[in-house]
Amino acid sequence: MRFLLFVLLFVAAIAKSEPNTVIRLVPGQSDADTRHVFPHKVLRLALDATVSSDGPYKIEYSRAHYTRDRALIELQTGNNVNVHHAPTREEWEKQAIPVYIPIRKGLLGYRLLLVNEKTQSNLDAVESLDDLKSLYAGLGEQWSITKVMDALGFNIVTGNNYEGLFTMLMAGRFDYFPRGLNEVFKEYKARKATYAGMKLEPNLALYIPSPSYFFVSPATPLLADRIERGLNKIIGDGTFDIVFQEEFGADIELANLRNRKIFRLNNPLLSPQTPSEVESYWLKL
Repeated sequence: MRFLLFVLLFVAAIAKSEPNTVIRLVPGQSDADTRHVFPHKVLRLALDATVSSDGPYKIEYSRAHYTRDRALIELQTGNNVNVHHAPTREEWEKQAIPVYIPIRKGLLGYRLLLVNEKTQSNLDAVESLDDLKSLYAGLGEQWSITKVMDALGFNIVTGNNYEGLFTMLMAGRFDYFPRGLNEVFKEYKARKATYAGMKLEPNLALYIPSPSYFFVSPATPLLADRIERGLNKIIGDGTFDIVFQEEFGADIELANLRNRKIFRLNNPLLSPQTPSEVESYWLKL
């Protein structure tokens, strides 16, 4: 009888812990989409840092390439997705469990502009923020930055397909495509042969604080706690800064921000929970 009770308790313990050790993620939105690679690398490091205290884990990828809105719906149950990285927005912080540690030290907030060389002259004429706002930015329909830039008074043209936005830029549907410093060089390199007229605007940049967090399903709160502890551990021991520099150091230098006109704006949609005062979480350029 005691043996049977032990077996039942053991099985129950496994069943209870399983959602916290199986991590279900979303892959990129196309074969050329590498935006998920660094966050998933950081996630693995955070999980590795907590194996001794929380046990082993397994990562599975969904078969579907979910949009942002669909990923949030899937997070509600955690059946297909229980962790997702995304630039923060109000509904995500309310409907999922945010881990308030910027995954890329806020690097996404620094945005360079992809342009069509045929319309580069429109950007050459930009002297002020109002000049830039008078032009049209291309952005994803469901992106967090789209809501932010709309609230800040930018003219925006939206698309509902990530790859399609590059096509729209080259078709003259908008004047510039603002991309995070962590994204822009990889995106340009991967597509410059396809879009021969696409170029990186050389003189301008935007800075709008746009932290990306890991969002965890409400069904797996212990997993959110584990990720937070793991992230703080690799930040504290220097591991995070090492992999961050390896991934983005060259791009930060290549961006040449010191010689660009940077329009710096506040993000009116950031929540009070934003850890702005934790200096180790952010990159200052």
